[in-house]
Amino acid sequence: MRCLLLVLDLSWKGEYAGVVQALRELRNDVDVAVLAPDLNVNHRYDLYIEMHRYDLEKLGADYDAVGIVGGYRMYYLVTGKRFPRRSLEIKLDLSTLERIILAAAKNDRLIIAPAAAPAFIAKLGLLRGRKATVYPTTDLIRILEENGATFINKTAVRDENYVTMKRVEVDELKRCLAENVAETSASEIRQKTP
Repeated sequence: MRCLLLVLDLSWKGEYAGVVQALRELRNDVDVAVLAPDLNVNHRYDLYIEMHRYDLEKLGADYDAVGIVGGYRMYYLVTGKRFPRRSLEIKLDLSTLERIILAAAKNDRLIIAPAAAPAFIAKLGLLRGRKATVYPTTDLIRILEENGATFINKTAVRDENYVTMKRVEVDELKRCLAENVAETSASEIRQKTP
């Protein structure tokens, strides 16, 4: 499986490393796209400086899975609260992230959203009528519920092509991703059976 990991912030301890570890342990190819100027991580795409070079909708559709590592920035951006530290306060255009996620959803790609990112995809209308989890703060849970999602207080929740996590735990993410492999294999077998 080819995965695109969209990185907005690395400040949430273990979020980036946990997602990458789970994906790679399951032998997935992982490409990284950065969406902020201050990220010290190896990446294939710089969508902060060079976003005009890429067809964002095609980028979202070309991968089998798209994950979001939003860190604390995602929390403050999605809740509309003021950043507590100037180091987090960078003017970011979330339309880049939005276009890639919507393209992935339109093409039935797997979307991986840990911590505060489920609230972001809920605001896009992608979790309406679905079960999801989020980092358990009143603000984030309210955003899920106001946008039609049912909050489930578990570490990770898989509902069709959406994996939401309140925190990144490698084994839980691997379990959710393994469900995708099992579903795909069963689907392929059914298609081949006369």
